Amino acid sequence: MKWTLLLASVALLGACTPKNGFVEALPMEDHQSVIWNEDTREDIGAFDQDGQLAQSTALFIRDYRLKKDANGDFNFEARPLSSAYPICKDEKFLDQNVLGHCSGVLIGPRQVLTAGHCVPEEKLCTGSFVTFGHTQIKAMDLKLTGDEVYACKRIIKLEYTSTRDYAIIELDRDVTQAQPVKIGRADVLQENEPVLSFSYPLGLPLKRDEGSVFQNSAGGFYLRVRADTFAGSSGSPLFNSKGELVGILSSGTEDFDEDEVRKIQEEKKPGACINFKRCTDSNCFGERYLKTEGIEFP
Repeated sequence: MKWTLLLASVALLGACTPKNGFVEALPMEDHQSVIWNEDTREDIGAFDQDGQLAQSTALFIRDYRLKKDANGDFNFEARPLSSAYPICKDEKFLDQNVLGHCSGVLIGPRQVLTAGHCVPEEKLCTGSFVTFGHTQIKAMDLKLTGDEVYACKRIIKLEYTSTRDYAIIELDRDVTQAQPVKIGRADVLQENEPVLSFSYPLGLPLKRDEGSVFQNSAGGFYLRVRADTFAGSSGSPLFNSKGELVGILSSGTEDFDEDEVRKIQEEKKPGACINFKRCTDSNCFGERYLKTEGIEFP
């Protein structure tokens, strides 16, 4: 069954600048994930049924990437994905601007859930801005209005250990552009059951991807999912067919070899580029999502 039908009812419910560019702005733990079989990521826009879930998906932005103007709005520089990484021309979204470093999801009026490694200490929380539903249409404006941008006030809960990786932060005020998501159960998900992810891969504008459960061990904190996620997707929400939150992305397979990226950038050989790693059930083990059962919600 298509997600556009499954989620139809949901829609009706209400620091300093890095020296070497965008790559260093992403958490080191976040250089992860791959394409499963083929790249099925899609821009938000043609899928109005997903509107509420998409709008509740948070983008974390380093404070130095936004410049506040006299009108109280925030401007950012155009930085296409193709200028941030030496990616081959047959990959998607090369002309779209990158901005953020992590993803998250609204779980309360001013509470956001994300990966613990996205905000492992207080200064990385207060040094970040958060916005919601940052689509390609918004990204082309190179501007966010003042009421779209929220400051991280404090970390409410942080688990960044070998067993659990999540953080719940408090924003400086209630969010007016999005509604908190509903929390579901991940333990009941069966292998091959369809799931839906929203994230900001590599800091790109919001993307949706229809995936499926690869492995789900009863009683464990994590499940593994076939989903096209990347660095920048950490903390991103995973939804079941009812539109309920069942987990957040923690880690996955490397999307590309950083040594290869560095070599291409240093040697500057004409035409040299990288492609993202492709996965199948036989050579990968799924992207690692922390289940909602492993999260202590406020």
